[in-house]
Amino acid sequence: MTRLPAHERRDSILDAAKNILAARGLEGVTTAAIASQAGISEPILYRHFPSKRALLEQLLREVIERVTGELAGIAESEADPVRALRRVIEHYPALSRTHAKDFVIINRALAEGQDGMSQKMLRGHYEGYVSVLEAIITRGQVQGRLRRDVPAEVGAWHLIHAALGYFFTRPLKARGQSGPCYEAGLAELALSGLLV
Repeated sequence: MTRLPAHERRDSILDAAKNILAARGLEGVTTAAIASQAGISEPILYRHFPSKRALLEQLLREVIERVTGELAGIAESEADPVRALRRVIEHYPALSRTHAKDFVIINRALAEGQDGMSQKMLRGHYEGYVSVLEAIITRGQVQGRLRRDVPAEVGAWHLIHAALGYFFTRPLKARGQSGPCYEAGLAELALSGLLV
């Protein structure tokens, strides 16, 4: 068996933890299960991460950075604030499919993570979204293209709530709840509350 370099071994441990966390939730994650899935012993796992908590903190941090970074990149690629919001909203379903395990981890942590560490990291995650969306909305308000009577932060949370609702109800696959027309319609409804 070839010994992996430390950074590759660390990544394989994080991948194993990600798979288990996405499948079983926070309660189902044990260092024994992670080590087994990564093909290593628990003592080797502890050489890379001093505790299960440290491992999960790092995993959640990387997931959050990846998803927030992609959203910020979409927002920055469009100068017009209304088009930028529309692109972000319309891209969200594809983003949630591309990063399906990441989204499951974030939203499971949101639903299950009542400890201080999870709450702090999730606040940071959603504040990252708010920061991106609030900047776009403020630009649109300054240009007179978006409502000024709705605080930019409130508008950002409105869009986040709509996205969370979409993510959590999508697995129900209700009649008429799929496809580009449905997603475009949701995007327009979410945006309509902010348009002048």
